[in-house]
Amino acid sequence: MNESEGSCQYVFDPDKPQTWGGKDGDKCHIDEDVLNEDGVWSCPHDQAEDAELCVFHLPPDEKPKGIDLNKELVNEVNSVTAPDPEQESTESDKGLNEKIAQRDKAGRFPERQFIGGRFSELSLSGEQLGNGPDADIYLSHIQVDGDISLTGGTVSAHVRFQGAHVDGSVSVSEAIFEKEAYFDGLIATGIYGKNSRFERHAIFSEMTCEGTLNFTEAVFEHTTLFSGSEIGGITRFTRAKFESGVGFGRTVFQNQAIFHKTVFETEAPP
Repeated sequence: MNESEGSCQYVFDPDKPQTWGGKDGDKCHIDEDVLNEDGVWSCPHDQAEDAELCVFHLPPDEKPKGIDLNKELVNEVNSVTAPDPEQESTESDKGLNEKIAQRDKAGRFPERQFIGGRFSELSLSGEQLGNGPDADIYLSHIQVDGDISLTGGTVSAHVRFQGAHVDGSVSVSEAIFEKEAYFDGLIATGIYGKNSRFERHAIFSEMTCEGTLNFTEAVFEHTTLFSGSEIGGITRFTRAKFESGVGFGRTVFQNQAIFHKTVFETEAPP
């Protein structure tokens, strides 16, 4: 990133929907532990050159020319790595140890927080995200003008897309989520997760999928929730496997819901 004069001036306030692209009456989906003593979240990233906001919060048409925002995000997410406990500390580890000391009071790494970010698209296909210390990746309430793609990627940290508003579709096909994945409150035109694998809890509660939702041959190893969601297009869970229960309470299917050869290994959660 370019050198800047200070931190991004973006502030996320759950009580002010205009700060996260919402409208009065909209529900805010945010982990309260990430908020400060004033009940808000302040962006930790550096300001972009000649701007008060960072590259992640600038509107798409105001972002610096020639910047690869996808690469910037991956670099920030993966900028913190855990030291090898069996390896003796050396002078070269000093910067790493300083990074580890930058955990916030809740034990999270601010570098992995992009709450309320603005993107024309988010193309992370094939990426490895979140190795190292156990710290959540916050993409809560981001606004994306196009598509989000994690196709073929691996996410090794808890990831939060809570309340994200995506004008295009979200693809997690053939992706692996090694930790919890939160998509509650997500709004998208389509969601595609063919052959994806969720190794921990997967939460899709209260989301809105305006078109197709397709999790053909997906594997959900822990409790999965689609409760209270609304799906406008055809829903497909063909040959999907739910190994630890799935909840569809209050889910609205406005079109066909296909569960052909779906495997349910335990009872649905209450």
